[in-house]
Amino acid sequence: VHNKNPVFQEQLKKAAALLNLKEHVCGLDQEKTEVLYSAADLEGHCGTDNMLYLVDFSRSFPPEVPNPKFKNSYLYRLLRPELVRTYWDALCPDAYSSFLKHDPQKKFHNQQVEDATLYLRDVIIPKIAPELANSIELVIARGHSIKFSIAKEIHDSGINCRYLGLLRTHIDPVQS
Repeated sequence: VHNKNPVFQEQLKKAAALLNLKEHVCGLDQEKTEVLYSAADLEGHCGTDNMLYLVDFSRSFPPEVPNPKFKNSYLYRLLRPELVRTYWDALCPDAYSSFLKHDPQKKFHNQQVEDATLYLRDVIIPKIAPELANSIELVIARGHSIKFSIAKEIHDSGINCRYLGLLRTHIDPVQS
């Protein structure tokens, strides 16, 4: 893990504040740790034009609690930006990864992500499901004359499409 450019560090600190991401200590070797405001594998480069470039945004947001059914799920089953931005605590994008090996707050970072995941599953999804069903009924009643996207609706609520099945379980069968 490298973090030698103070301009990058300051810009990433500002971006982290906007995205509700928290600073954390990263590094696989105790002697080579760095405080970061982004996922450890985000790369910053200074181009030959002296412009600053970032690449590898694949893990920009924190993971959900890893699911043992899915190998290395902390790498790709991420919380939606809409949820992270509106969650009451800043969350660590490197939670559950080996990059936090030497962070004294590792357990706390992971616990916060677990709490956010449970909040999504136990509070947001049950709340949004009947609202989504009502919206779908309205679209059907109006003969599809309203532009409507289920994906957009659930994404705006911080829910990934992989939760459609769980959403469905929270809709009254009489209603649907």
